[in-house]
Amino acid sequence: QHFMYIANCKRFEHGFNNAGHYNVSLTAYNSDNTAANTAWMGFDIVDCSTEITNPQLSGSTYVDWNNILHFWAGRYELSSFYSSYNNSNVHIGACDEIVLNDGVTIEPAVGKEIVFYIDECLQGSNNKDMPVVDDYKPQHETKCLTSEQYENIIKNSINGVILYPNPNNGIFMLSFTAPETKIRQFEIFNSLGELILKYNNVAKSNYLIDISKNNCGIYYVKILYENKSDVFKVVYSIVN
Repeated sequence: QHFMYIANCKRFEHGFNNAGHYNVSLTAYNSDNTAANTAWMGFDIVDCSTEITNPQLSGSTYVDWNNILHFWAGRYELSSFYSSYNNSNVHIGACDEIVLNDGVTIEPAVGKEIVFYIDECLQGSNNKDMPVVDDYKPQHETKCLTSEQYENIIKNSINGVILYPNPNNGIFMLSFTAPETKIRQFEIFNSLGELILKYNNVAKSNYLIDISKNNCGIYYVKILYENKSDVFKVVYSIVN
């Protein structure tokens, strides 16, 4: 998901000396330097110069993900196949070529699959240099806020509740910046008073709200505290 927050919009680059499975995390922070949201992503670095001939596929880039054993290498040439893999879901991808010599027996168990494929993301180069695409536009594009813009929003907040942007394209951020204010839930109504969204047990400081599947118009966000409530008007008027 795409959030608005105080940040410098940057593209991070890093070189990897070894093939393998890696994880990266990105944490967004509030203006008081407390962590707001963290996202994780896993990815695999493949050495397309490797050639695998052993039946257990040792030397491949490997990850067990979503109950599937994934293997990648530059080229596979197998004269036999590790029989235990027949009891698992296995996907084997190569940069350039897969050769199964005579006598290779592959008999997956009932309900299991073993897939060999040439990975189009890796095919054709030992040092694949993918082009950088700078014109990517997410479905609901947002942009970073400057510190000055964020401070102006803070000044115009009510009881530590920030709603931005407003007007919007049906996607907006609802932030709670006063931790001492206990919020039980919040609700969103259309102009007819019909409830379209409801969040109970509010525990986070930032919520990305999506009402874009509804018609453009005026909406109301009702914040329920322990002993009172506030209502905010939202204008959904910008069509992507």
